[in-house]
Amino acid sequence: MLFQENNLFTHLTVAENIALGLKPNLSLSSEDKIRIEQAASAVNLQDFLPRKSTALSGGQKQRVALARCLLRDKPILLLDEPFSALDPQLRIEMLKLIDQLCNEKMLTLLLVTHQPKELKGHIDRIIHIHQGQNL
Repeated sequence: MLFQENNLFTHLTVAENIALGLKPNLSLSSEDKIRIEQAASAVNLQDFLPRKSTALSGGQKQRVALARCLLRDKPILLLDEPFSALDPQLRIEMLKLIDQLCNEKMLTLLLVTHQPKELKGHIDRIIHIHQGQNL
């Protein structure tokens, strides 16, 4: 699950923030560390693993949170307004990344947004709900 607020810990590195998706106590095996590197690579953050989250842009922070979600190896990604704080160009870039990851990893994406027009061309099916009614 990925929210608008990425919930990164500023005192931890990117690698440690991603690792929280696996083990909250951060006691990682060598296999866990490989999985973290793979998740970071999937979102193009492999070179940022030793950095603190305070040194990242908004889009990079969202990628860290997304990498944390990918570690769980679940068939569904639930994203609740994850990119609304990003500028329009970066939102499009993140949608392309999500689209690519869903295709590569055969994931189902449930995305809550107030910008449905941005999803055209990226999403197979859209359910429009207004005041609890499916339109």
